[in-house]
Amino acid sequence: ANITIDDIHIKIDLQRKLNQQRCHTDMFDERGQFAYNNTFIIRRSCAVTAFIAVTGIAESSVVNASWFELEAELQAIMNENVSDEWSSYLSWSAIDAHSGYLTLSMPSDAAVGEYLCHLYYHHAPESSNLEKDVLAQIRIFVLFNPYSEDTDEYVESLVDRKEYVENEEGLLWRGSYNNYGAMVWQYDQFFFPNLEIAMYVIRRLAYAHRRDLVLVSRQISFGIGYDICHGRWSEPYTEGAPANGYACEEAEDADSKVCREPWYWTGTTDMFDLFRDVLMMADSVQYCQCWVFAAVTTTVGRALGIATRPVTNFQSAHDTDYNRAIDNYFEKVEKVWGGASYYETDGASHDSVWNFHVWNDMFFKRRYDWDDDNDDDGVSDWNAVDATPQEYSYGGNPYLTDYGHGYYQMGPAQLSMVKNNNNTDQCAESLASVNVSDAQRFGCFDQEFVISEVNAQFNAWVRPSTAPSSEPFVFLSSWETDPTNADLTIGQSMSTKRPGDISANCLDAWINDCD
Repeated sequence: ANITIDDIHIKIDLQRKLNQQRCHTDMFDERGQFAYNNTFIIRRSCAVTAFIAVTGIAESSVVNASWFELEAELQAIMNENVSDEWSSYLSWSAIDAHSGYLTLSMPSDAAVGEYLCHLYYHHAPESSNLEKDVLAQIRIFVLFNPYSEDTDEYVESLVDRKEYVENEEGLLWRGSYNNYGAMVWQYDQFFFPNLEIAMYVIRRLAYAHRRDLVLVSRQISFGIGYDICHGRWSEPYTEGAPANGYACEEAEDADSKVCREPWYWTGTTDMFDLFRDVLMMADSVQYCQCWVFAAVTTTVGRALGIATRPVTNFQSAHDTDYNRAIDNYFEKVEKVWGGASYYETDGASHDSVWNFHVWNDMFFKRRYDWDDDNDDDGVSDWNAVDATPQEYSYGGNPYLTDYGHGYYQMGPAQLSMVKNNNNTDQCAESLASVNVSDAQRFGCFDQEFVISEVNAQFNAWVRPSTAPSSEPFVFLSSWETDPTNADLTIGQSMSTKRPGDISANCLDAWINDCD
């Protein structure tokens, strides 16, 4: 752009293409949908430059960073002016006295988000004259950076980065432990309108909380279930009006508020288009089940720069009382000739087992309050995150202040801790205002729930059939495997797409030996 202010001429080149190549965000352009010349997509731990030349000033004048000012405002539920901090990110590299490069260097812990920025030119930078003019209005999206070893989200393996950050097509496994198959899903994380919705999902987070992958990933698990996907697990799917939802309309035109069966969806973009263009972001899309929640989470995670993958757990436990077991209740009927028979009945617990359940893993570094000896280096690991509403969880969501009943959110639960049956509530992220007596059960966060999902025991409780309903059940025994059928043991197997191309077998949704 060429700008004239009085007799001063300023040439500015934002070098958008070069900067996005440098920050590994040029793939958004490659989709052919990105036509906003004053919009930048950059990453933290990355520097972007603009060439600026100033003519019509005194020969003795020397242009430097003080001649320019950058105002930045986070676009969120509560917009925040962050200009003071962002001004410290600016520097000047001179070519000569009147031209050079203005550089914006994002730190490795920069807050992700969408920012509306104004670049100003000071009329008299070396005097008390505060008059200034706008050189450019720029919309900047700051993403996580899995390409930089200085960040907590760094993924060292090139193969893993290509799969879990860059791959726009994936597989989701459904079925039962002995009869399953994979379906193909189009994530489209580099379709720019999908990035805008990813930012919408985390819009509740304040600037101070957007540096932290734990809080951002937990917000994703909340936002997708609260804003984007409306879950339903029984008919009808294409008619009626659910509680807290919209009335299903016939698909007569593009503006119809349609409802679809969960298995209708095969890609995120169609869902996001409906959410944005028809529902106007006022209602969540009807309908989703666990694999749809996980697929959308994959899109949002990868769009924001977090290595994300969907995973399927076969024979997945839903432990409602957090005792790492599926509780089964029996009435004991004494036989007149001796011995007894046991008949299953309802009890105090509402535990259940799903033949399969799909959630997500996200890769980033974790830190804990008790990890003083590690000098805050942290541990890089996969972390389980689940947007499917199952159980209320407490803490780790700074926007939500009414913690008395919790919210549908799950994770991130560090997988290495889950594998070792470990839980902790000594979070680096505050559990402030958790008004529950046993914060340990929610941990940092929800390891206890995930441990049960993949490794719950089977408990049997019994009482005489002649006993009144007020009489409590007595614990009978516990088993690591299902005592009636070992094939029904919790956590039979887990499936996720391996890095690389999708095989021909996997293009058939119900081929069991898909690899």
